[in-house]
Amino acid sequence: MKDVSWSDNGGQRVNIDDDAGNKNEKTNNVSQWRCKRRQHRLSAHRDRSRKGGRFRLLFLVGITLLVCDWTSLHCGPPYSSILVSAATMEDDNDEYVRQVLEEERRLEEEYARQQQQQRETPEERAQRQEDERQAQEAAAQQAKLEKLRIEREAKFEAKVARMNEQQRKKAMTKKKKDAKLNKRIIAASEKEQHYAVLGIRNWSMEIGPLNLLGKFQVGPFQLFKLSSKQIRQAYKQRARQVHPDKNNDGRAEQAFVELQKSAELLQNDDWRAQYDIALRTQQQQQRQHQIQIVMDTYSVIHTTTARVWGIVRTFLGPFTTPILVLGALLF
Repeated sequence: MKDVSWSDNGGQRVNIDDDAGNKNEKTNNVSQWRCKRRQHRLSAHRDRSRKGGRFRLLFLVGITLLVCDWTSLHCGPPYSSILVSAATMEDDNDEYVRQVLEEERRLEEEYARQQQQQRETPEERAQRQEDERQAQEAAAQQAKLEKLRIEREAKFEAKVARMNEQQRKKAMTKKKKDAKLNKRIIAASEKEQHYAVLGIRNWSMEIGPLNLLGKFQVGPFQLFKLSSKQIRQAYKQRARQVHPDKNNDGRAEQAFVELQKSAELLQNDDWRAQYDIALRTQQQQQRQHQIQIVMDTYSVIHTTTARVWGIVRTFLGPFTTPILVLGALLF
């Protein structure tokens, strides 16, 4: 049995062993602090050891790479070439996958085209064959013109090399002007703007037919119509500028061919009449489309304004008009 001693303190009995308990508690606190400090030191030592191990590993790797480079310099390809070879192998694999995907896509398109050909009628088949033939002819013509352009560019460069500085500058300036002219002609031809290919504007207008008094029909009348003489003059003037013997640009052959096609169409009265009708119809459609865009925009603006005005009147109520008047006076 544990002996407990007691003492009187102002008439109260006090346990003498309380002082010993306080000392034991302080001792335990000191022990815990020392234990935590020891754990912290161990953790710091472990971190330093880990960092030192990483540094030693990197140092060994660097030494190994230097040794490999030194040995490969005398015995074989360098180590960097091995890495390059690995990257090249990866690129080759990507290229192979891309080729496989392209082949699968081509086979799918071919299968879909064959299915469509089996379902088409004889008329559609004939039209498709005609379109393919025209496309092949256009591609062959384009390849021929591209070859001519390259040859003409090479001849021009050789010619410029034999010139002095002043002649070279003059030739390059003329070539830039010729290139701009050819570009305009080819762009207009692609859009089927044959009047623009010849460098003329078609202001012709058709009025009528008009009914007079409900009995007589007058017209139709055509105003500002270009005559065949004016078209021939425009063609001759533009041909002198675009002719391959006069034009230094590489695409002079293509521009001259397009110019001849447009002049042939416009100098034929029947073809020109059909072209004018198609052009007039296209202009009317474009005009109607523009009017429709304007009407749609106006409708959206009107609807939005009405909604905003309704919201403003809902929130302001009877104060709407005074606030708007004050705002107009202030601003």
